[in-house]
Amino acid sequence: MNQSVLSRAVAATRRIFKQYVLRDPFEREMGRWRADEGDCMLRMRYPLTAASIVWDLGGYHGDFAAEMRQRYACSVCLFEPVPELFDRCVQRFAGDRAVTCLQYGLGNVAGRFDISDAADASSFVRNAGRSATIKAKVRPVPEVWRELGTSQVDLMKINIEGGEYDVLISLLDSGLVTNVGHLQIQFHNFFVDAPAQRDALRARLRATHEEEWCYPFVWESWRRRA
Repeated sequence: MNQSVLSRAVAATRRIFKQYVLRDPFEREMGRWRADEGDCMLRMRYPLTAASIVWDLGGYHGDFAAEMRQRYACSVCLFEPVPELFDRCVQRFAGDRAVTCLQYGLGNVAGRFDISDAADASSFVRNAGRSATIKAKVRPVPEVWRELGTSQVDLMKINIEGGEYDVLISLLDSGLVTNVGHLQIQFHNFFVDAPAQRDALRARLRATHEEEWCYPFVWESWRRRA
């Protein structure tokens, strides 16, 4: 058995142990998510058209943006603060004028902050000394909203490794959340009061949006109330 096959087998065994022996809540939700084919079904199904605008917060390799373009021919603003990942997205969407790649993250304050250089786990919030860090730019949501001349975002996908809390606070405090048709959020739970913070934000979201589906700390989707 080669090393990669062995590593995958060990990882699968650990997931099963956590899910069925330790009854780990996250692993249970991940099991539900996989069984429901969330990545290829739920995350991609929205009432979008060619006139729709999608904001992709945490563009990574651009897979989500590419899928939205292919399915709906909509316009996409992709936010990716990590230089290597940003460059990759720029190359991927070269020539596609409907995809705008922006080399900064969104939050509730402006500045340049340390971000862990950890591929799809790159984070302004978590590092724990395991990865090198780089400086990356963050801009407040309302400032960028005005600059881009946005009236409505039909779908905002947020997967920014802990930064989702600041983005949602900014959307809620500014009132801009009322101009977002759908929110697709991956909350992260790698700090102590994450469950309480998530609950507080979800309570505030209910004033303007209703939950469509939810797999806690995996993915959840909210639709603006009619």
